[in-house]
Amino acid sequence: MSGSRRRPGPLGPFVEGYRAWLLGRGYSPSGAIRSLIALGHLGRWMEREALAVDQLTAGVVSAFLAEYRSDRGRLPTASVWPLLEYLRAEAAVPPEPPAVIAPVDQLVGEYREWLLGERGLAPVTVRSGERLAHRFLAERVSADDPRGVRGITAAEVNDFLVRDFDFAAIGEVLSELFARVGYIPNDPGAIKGTAFENEVIRLAATQGFTPWRTGRATGEDGARRQIDASFVCGDTLFLIECKAFSQNPRIELGDFAALNDRWKTLHDKYLDQARTLKDFIKQRRDDRNIAVPGEVTRFEYALCTPAVEWIPNRSPDLWLTDTIPRICTPAELIEVMTARLPRA
Repeated sequence: MSGSRRRPGPLGPFVEGYRAWLLGRGYSPSGAIRSLIALGHLGRWMEREALAVDQLTAGVVSAFLAEYRSDRGRLPTASVWPLLEYLRAEAAVPPEPPAVIAPVDQLVGEYREWLLGERGLAPVTVRSGERLAHRFLAERVSADDPRGVRGITAAEVNDFLVRDFDFAAIGEVLSELFARVGYIPNDPGAIKGTAFENEVIRLAATQGFTPWRTGRATGEDGARRQIDASFVCGDTLFLIECKAFSQNPRIELGDFAALNDRWKTLHDKYLDQARTLKDFIKQRRDDRNIAVPGEVTRFEYALCTPAVEWIPNRSPDLWLTDTIPRICTPAELIEVMTARLPRA
């Protein structure tokens, strides 16, 4: 994706180094992008709190995550804990205090031994499961729940999946993780098609958004279109095409040809479907079977996907805002819709 999404405050000088560090540790290009977006959120929070980089500690990160979750009802697009590890390696922040094994780390260690001993999984699979377990649980840790396992719900699991993962590629380690902490979700590979549409609507509902309509829309001229999701936000009607993909391993390796092929599919087929749906509804807004609310004066369209997608340029027709593209994640879509709500 070209261009930064927003200024990252005092962490700006570390963006490129952190990107290279993430890629060097095996993060996919899309995973690195999500981590850089999280860096930006943390950096802007530090700027508001008048904190310098050398004041960044585990306690400060925990305070940021607590405030972020309180304000938005969710966590950032990716974990910010690896950033603290990177900054320590660069001597930009104080070194880690003398090691004290945290309860969550102890649990993840037990989980690792269980995968190796009882499950007999390959070391590479175990490492993936260990990273996944720590990433999920560390973001839930609090003073009252030092292992991060209390009250895990299906909604939290689904939010985690939609936010961070390619559903078809997670494999058995995810089920093993939640079995270990006492919760077994539905098959992640099933969260696609209408299930993903329903998940987008459910996530929007958690933020107070009620869908305008879904399903088939028929004009008085007999023309028909399918609406995956739609929301009225102030004077704006958002018409959303929802599409969940299985990730191409070549994309994870940064293969430009694969990225370009993916872009053509996203843009030429699915985003165009969203654009023509917008035109269809706008032209027939007064048809009795459609009846767009009278307060709507603007029509927006977007393609919602589970993961951050590569956007090749800054063409205005590809972006909903300066920082969020029309091919966006559910969290990004909710951020845009929230901004369109009338101010009290």
